[in-house]
Amino acid sequence: MGPVMSDRVSDTKAGPMAVVQETTTALPRPYRRLYLPIPAKFALALTLAIAWTALSVWLSQRWLADLANVSSWIFALIAIGFIAYVPGFMNAFLLGTLLFDRRPPRIRPTSYPPVSVLVAAYNEASGIRDTLASLAAQTYPGSYEVLVLNDGSTDNTVAIARAAIIELGFPPNADVRLIDYTVNAGKAAVLNRGLKEARHDLIVTIDGDSWVRDDGLVQIVERLLTDPPSTQAIAGAVMVRNSRHNFLTRSQEWDYFHGIAAVKRMQSMYHGTLVAQGAFSPNRECRAGR
Repeated sequence: MGPVMSDRVSDTKAGPMAVVQETTTALPRPYRRLYLPIPAKFALALTLAIAWTALSVWLSQRWLADLANVSSWIFALIAIGFIAYVPGFMNAFLLGTLLFDRRPPRIRPTSYPPVSVLVAAYNEASGIRDTLASLAAQTYPGSYEVLVLNDGSTDNTVAIARAAIIELGFPPNADVRLIDYTVNAGKAAVLNRGLKEARHDLIVTIDGDSWVRDDGLVQIVERLLTDPPSTQAIAGAVMVRNSRHNFLTRSQEWDYFHGIAAVKRMQSMYHGTLVAQGAFSPNRECRAGR
């Protein structure tokens, strides 16, 4: 798993990341492209979707008439509409949006801000060591801390995590802590507790069964620094690691690809990303009240 795109959650006010904003604004932007405003992109994508739907209606007239002969026109319109017209419109709009989506290349900053990585874990004995191993292998140049938040696990999560922290050999710029909450309170509650323990203003959340590419932190922080200062969060790309294991994992791979690489990217272009998933996302806004 690793970030491959910028799925921005924007806000009208700048966040508390003064250091990050200064680093970003001081860097040159070495690219020039023909810029289309967001309303223009929306209008073009909508026009493409309407044109595709109109073509579909025209091509399906005989099919519509044949179905109406054995049922009714209302049933034929509803059936074909939900089978072909509506999905066709939605997919044409999605495709048009992706065609017009041109993002600036990631900027490599002169310095990287410190990061707090929150790993929420509940009964993750089978995956927590791999998660910590991936965090120990990060090539992030700045300092980062890893907070393993045990949410009242009833298996060997704590013991495995404690042993992994000692054995894996985290780099000198990484500080790792295990915080053991004995009572299960749920993921949201344990993350809120972890926020109070975090030392840095840039927060990255990771699930206890996730595996992060060795350049994952670098890429997702660079993406955050490249985007406008009003960007409050980045949704990292989540992929299925064992996608060739069986039919279920193959279908899950497609679901993740469609939902994150396509739908969430479309939402991002229109500044309407609904959620930055907890599996791998940096966030500024959650630290605003500190």
